[in-house]
Amino acid sequence: VFVYFSHHLIKIPPLCWINTAHNNGVKILGTFITEWKPGKDICDEIFLSPETIKKFVNVLVDICVLFKLDGWLLNIENNLDNTEPLKCFIKQLTTKIHKKRPGSLIIWYDSVIDDGKLVWQNELNAKNKCYFDDCDGIFINYSWKEENLVNTLKAAEHRYLDVYVGVDVFGRNFYEGGKFNTYLAVEKIREYNLSIAVFAQGWTHETLDLEPANTFLERFLIRNNAFWKSLWQYLYTHPINAVFETLF
Repeated sequence: VFVYFSHHLIKIPPLCWINTAHNNGVKILGTFITEWKPGKDICDEIFLSPETIKKFVNVLVDICVLFKLDGWLLNIENNLDNTEPLKCFIKQLTTKIHKKRPGSLIIWYDSVIDDGKLVWQNELNAKNKCYFDDCDGIFINYSWKEENLVNTLKAAEHRYLDVYVGVDVFGRNFYEGGKFNTYLAVEKIREYNLSIAVFAQGWTHETLDLEPANTFLERFLIRNNAFWKSLWQYLYTHPINAVFETLF
C-alpha cells in the first residue's frame, strides 16, 4: 500500500502516481490531514452536525470514485472538544467507501486519543483503539520502544496485521536511529508479526550531496538500492499482475 502524503488538508495523488501504483498491483491512498489550531477550526466545521459529517464523507468517497483511489489516511493532529462526531465520521466513511470502492482502506494515524487530546501513544491501546475498531487499520507513531510493540500485539488481538508500525527513515526520536539502521527497526517489528509503515523513504535522495552533479544519479541509485536491499527480507512483495510469455 502506498500513501501519498503532504501537509495539505486533502491530498490527492497525481494521476500518473495512481496509474503506476495500480499497474504494479499496489493500492494507493490519499491523505486527509488537520493540524494544530487551524486544524481544530476545520474539524469544528466538519464535525458540526450529522449533516456536515455526511456531506464531508460523501466528498471523500466521491473523490475516491472519480480518481480510482483506494482510500484515505486520516491524520487528525489537533485537539478536539468532543470525539463522538469524529468516531461517527470514521465509521460512516469506512462503511460507505467499502460499498463504493470494494477493497479500499481507511487508515487512522495514532494522534488524537479517545478524550480528544492530541497525545501520540506510539502503540495501540485503550486510548486509541476506539478509532481502530471502526476502520481498516492504524498507523502507529514512530517513537515506539519494544514494550510498545508488546502492548500493541496484545491490544490488536486477531487484527495484528492491521497495525502499521511507523518507521521513520530520517531517524527522528526513532528506534536505532533510522537511516541505514532502519532495517533494525523493521526486523524488530517483524518479530511481533505486525505490519510496517515506512515513512520518508525519500531520505536516500533528500540527504545526498548535490555535488558532483555528474555522479548524482549513480550515487543515488547505489544508496537507494543498498537501503531497500537491507529491508527486502522483511517485506511482503506483490505478485506478478501482468501476463507475459517467454520466447524459445
